[in-house]
Amino acid sequence: MKTEKEKLQAKTVAQLQRYAKKVGANIVTPAGKAKTKDQLVNSIVMKQRLSGKSDSQTGKSNTAKDLQRGAKAPGKRTSAKGKTYYERRANRSDKPGSLLGRKPKTLIIDNGRMTTEEAKKIVQYKGPVSWRKTSHNIKAVNNEINNILKSLRAQYKESVKPQA
Repeated sequence: MKTEKEKLQAKTVAQLQRYAKKVGANIVTPAGKAKTKDQLVNSIVMKQRLSGKSDSQTGKSNTAKDLQRGAKAPGKRTSAKGKTYYERRANRSDKPGSLLGRKPKTLIIDNGRMTTEEAKKIVQYKGPVSWRKTSHNIKAVNNEINNILKSLRAQYKESVKPQA
């Protein structure tokens, strides 16, 4: 499989100049001379690497799956080796992050009688929630909160049990 640099090397100088203009790289040296093919390739590659630090994300996000698992906000990350990189892929981060300048989407449940699954979503969702506050729905949410608290208490009791 060819690297990006090898793919660019296969193009002509005229094609590289057009592409360099498109990505915002200079096509002339500081001295005013036209860049060589190698210089153009290097300029394009560097511009592509640095373009990862933009305010937009690539890819698509599945809201239903995003609600089930938490992810970090887009932005600066540190790899296991200690190197710093910037994550912009939508499937690696929660989309409404601080770098995007957008607020999280509101979870809307708009029906008169809420199901237990909808009550679970409301309790587990970490962002703003909009729902009809009828007596039935309030009871459903309270029941779900109580169920979660009971399971947490049971887990705690099992973990603190004296061992014989």
